[in-house]
This record gives sequence, structure tokens and C-alpha cells, in this order.
Amino acid sequence: MMSPYGRALQAEILKLRNTLALRLTLIAPLVVVGLVTVQWLMQGRSPVPSDALPARVWADFAGAVLGIFVILMLPLYVTLQSALLAQLEHQDRQWKHLLALPLPRSSYFVAKLMALALLVALSMLVLTVLIPVVGSLLHLRASIPIAGWPDLIDIARSLGRVYLCAALLIVLQACIALYWKSFTVAVSIGMSATVMGFIIGQSSEFGPWFPWTMPIQPLTRHPAPEQVMLISSLAAVLMAILAAYEFERREFFD
Repeated sequence: MMSPYGRALQAEILKLRNTLALRLTLIAPLVVVGLVTVQWLMQGRSPVPSDALPARVWADFAGAVLGIFVILMLPLYVTLQSALLAQLEHQDRQWKHLLALPLPRSSYFVAKLMALALLVALSMLVLTVLIPVVGSLLHLRASIPIAGWPDLIDIARSLGRVYLCAALLIVLQACIALYWKSFTVAVSIGMSATVMGFIIGQSSEFGPWFPWTMPIQPLTRHPAPEQVMLISSLAAVLMAILAAYEFERREFFD
């Protein structure tokens, strides 16, 4: 039989049908890839040398897409998705109904967290697919020597590292959205932290360890991105355990 945590996650996935949260997994990557494609097609000077190899063109294009997605879109995407998932229960005080069911209270927190993690992973998968699909429009500009397909394995590997570095950010935003019923509070905290990340991320001392700029590290020249990946993953697991324990002990939701 399915465990209580599996049942809670299954119910969470069913609730995502025809929601803005699910549609955002396509919209967010599409916006980034589309903007970079339009920029390359419209700017006056060719973004790459005319004698560049197609593999180099694809690498530069994918790098530009990943840079904008990770630096700008990902923190805001996690913020909005976590708030949207939490609002499914905060609205009309659905928590009172859920907590009356014969399931461990922590199962609802774990289900929300896993749903958020799956939505982030899905957005990265969609981004990987959209890079060659939308990027093929670069053929419209004769000065861009593009041909074939990009190295999808390398793109997936880079996004996998980004995902591990974003683990702590995902857990933090899930906790913020679930513990404050206000949609405005959850979004405001995430947006403010993202803006702070533009400044903190420029520091080689603090940038690698600020949760909202940790996902950037695999794309930079940080001497040990694996260290950031490990710390983010371990801290995320520890925080998730503590948050689930606290969620289990809470007696009611306002």
C-alpha cells in the first residue's frame, strides 16, 4: 500500500492540474529562451564571429540562456511557485480540512516541498528541450553560423548542478510560503532576497553561500562548485527535517 507521504504527494500532483503553477513550467523557460533568441536576431552586431564553429555558437547561446535563467528567472520562479502551491491551502482555510484527515501532518509539508522540487526540475527539463527548438530560429540570421544541435548532455549536466545548488533555496521558499498565509509576504521576501542577490552575488566571499545566489556558482569560476552543491543539499535536507518536525507540532493555522 502507498505510504501516507506518497498519498499526500499524489493528491498534491492532482491539485496541480490546470493551474497557473503547472503552466509556469513552460512559460518561464520559454520567456528566457525567446528573449535571448530575439536579442541575437535583432542586435546590430553579430553575437558570434562569422567563422565560429557551430558547436561554439550553440555553447555561447546555451550559456546566455542558462545565465539569464539562473540569475534572474530561477529565484523568482521558485518564489512564485512556492507561493502558488501554498495558496492552494491558505485560501478558504483548507488547512483545517486537511489536518482533520488521518494522515501525519508532516506528510502535507513533505508533499508541498516535493511538488515544488518537481516543478523546478520540470522547468529545467523544459528549458533543455527549448534551447535547440527555439534556438533553431537563429538560422534566420545568415551571419550566425549555426548548424546541428547543441550538446544536450552538457546542458543537462550544468542544470543538474544548478538544481543541487538551488536545493536550499527551494526548501527556504517552501517554508516561507507555508508558514505565512499571506501571498504578498511570501512573494515580497523572495523578490527582496533576489534583489539582494544582485549585490551579494558579486562578492566572492559571501556570494557562494547566500541561498539565492548559490545556484549561480556552477556557471561561474568558483574554485569548488561541488562544495556549494554539497553544502546546499545537506543544509536543505536538515532544514526540511526540522521544518517537517515543526509542522507536525503545530496545533492550528490562522
